Amino acid sequence: MGHERVNGHRLTVRQVELLALVGEGLTNAEVGSRLGITPGTVGLHLTRIYREIGVQNRLAAVRWADRSGLFELAAREDRPEAIAG
Repeated sequence: MGHERVNGHRLTVRQVELLALVGEGLTNAEVGSRLGITPGTVGLHLTRIYREIGVQNRLAAVRWADRSGLFELAAREDRPEAIAG
């Protein structure tokens, strides 16, 4: 898990999972708590996400994910692993 790309998108399953939590308005500390990682690791993941999708901040990343349909795709499945393609 984690390195598979999501249905042709540029992000991994783990990155989509993390971005979905950010989209719910969670802080890095709250996301880290849910995923069992440190807030610093969340920040590193976000930096990689920003670079991969060509945005500068978390709001732009959430907007990109919403426009790309990633949140809808993730919401249709019980587990993020099920959306890998």
